[in-house]
Amino acid sequence: MSRSNKRASKKKSCVEENAIVLKDGVREIVMQEVFRRKWPLLCFKSPHVPDEILVKEFYANAWRQDDPNPTFMSYSRGDYIKYDSHTINALLGGLDNFESKDEYTLMKDAPYPEAEIEKELLMDDCHWVRDAETGHALHIKYDQLKPVPQVWADIMLSNILPKSKCTELNKEHALLLYAICTGKSIDVGAVIAAEIHRMAQSTEGDLPYPVLITRLLESQRDDDEDEDPGPATIYPGVHNARSRGARRRN
Repeated sequence: MSRSNKRASKKKSCVEENAIVLKDGVREIVMQEVFRRKWPLLCFKSPHVPDEILVKEFYANAWRQDDPNPTFMSYSRGDYIKYDSHTINALLGGLDNFESKDEYTLMKDAPYPEAEIEKELLMDDCHWVRDAETGHALHIKYDQLKPVPQVWADIMLSNILPKSKCTELNKEHALLLYAICTGKSIDVGAVIAAEIHRMAQSTEGDLPYPVLITRLLESQRDDDEDEDPGPATIYPGVHNARSRGARRRN
């Protein structure tokens, strides 16, 4: 990450995850799916309090290495911190890992199901908002979602694939919501890891998942009482941080 992006991480605000609020008429349907997917820790309020300073440090030092396989790492207070899909899934209560691609990932590689999404998610007589000139689908409106998809949209936009503007869902968010509502398998850890990396590289937007990241830091930190971790630090050369005394986690 460039130094400008590291400075940007320090200036961004953290947007904390939210608990779901279930309305009468959808509670039983949604709760059944929450437990089928093993998502209680993802959907319900966590007692953990995020450490905003360390979360910003985590984002500023986060990187992804793709050779030979994708490796998601950051660096905080003398420790390397993993944020790969398996680590995140384990932290969220042992969510399913996938040796091959999950159904949601396969959907992303297939022709986009515009008609199916419209039928599954939107109320009668509601449609995609399209470009006036090209006719290409742009987004669907949040207030036109059916009751159950609207609850899942709240969960998704807060805790899985965060989005600050919730009045509309772009094609990426609509596809993930469609996968949730149709029972498709989803590697949540992979979705979150990719989004953390994307936001770490971006100069815009707020920092999502502060509670989850605080838990990642707590679960992987080497609490050696004989070592002073020092202040939160942004390292321009984080890839070489081990030479500065970093402790690599296995």
